Amino acid sequence: MTRADTSSIAKITLFLASIALAVSASAQDLALENWVRSQLTKEEPEQVTILDQRQWPYAPEPNTHIILLVARKKPDKLDPAVATGIQEHQDWVVLLAQSSSSRELANPKTLAYYTLYSYTTFPGTSPRKWIDVGAYQIRA
Repeated sequence: MTRADTSSIAKITLFLASIALAVSASAQDLALENWVRSQLTKEEPEQVTILDQRQWPYAPEPNTHIILLVARKKPDKLDPAVATGIQEHQDWVVLLAQSSSSRELANPKTLAYYTLYSYTTFPGTSPRKWIDVGAYQIRA
């Protein structure tokens, strides 16, 4: 086997490994999205977009993760203030989940969730938001 053959085999192996990691991450994202959807019984979303998900190191419960998401569905009735007939209802939700692992969100258990905003708007309009889990926390 020549040096060129070894180099080609190494490149192919790295390429296949990167595909396997991407598929694995995609499957984990889908599993998280399905679990989140199952927790939102009040909202009954048609689509869930997870904007951010972080471990909260200063949470009162161990292995707590914060998930910020938008739950979307067709509105029950159209908002006359919005000029077009193309509308969607959005619920902005913060979900607290406890993980069985300290390294990742695994076997999540819902601790709490809160709907921050609930309104009808144009489809696909959701600005980028993120979670800050810094050292300074406000606790009740």
